[in-house]
Amino acid sequence: MSEYNSSLHDAKEKKLNILFVDDDIIELEIMDSVAEDLGQIAFLAKNREEAIGVIGENPIDIAFVDVNIEGDSGFEISEIIHSLNPDIKIIMKSGDENTFDEVKNRPYIMNFISKSQDIDKIEYYINTVFQQKMYG
Repeated sequence: MSEYNSSLHDAKEKKLNILFVDDDIIELEIMDSVAEDLGQIAFLAKNREEAIGVIGENPIDIAFVDVNIEGDSGFEISEIIHSLNPDIKIIMKSGDENTFDEVKNRPYIMNFISKSQDIDKIEYYINTVFQQKMYG
């Protein structure tokens, strides 16, 4: 196998493990589809307990966490994710644009996206983290 073909093979073998945390089942199904379309592996969690379980069993590369989860705080979930594995890139999602100010005060959060930007921004961050994983 040539060096070029070997690099292509390595790229196909590497995939991101992506955690989506949201209490909206339809939103989770859409995110699962986005990850699949990009050739990545999605893990879905509806709450804090499920997210912790996924992280305990899988090497997650990036997590998209909804800010408003019924009966919980997405920010608290993101803190737990960071404490369990500080290498996980965390993106917060919200329908409330004012959330950005709270994100700025949390340096472990990579960024914030509004739900109106959802799919394009999610694809952008998935591709960005994938490139970092592939090429350092």
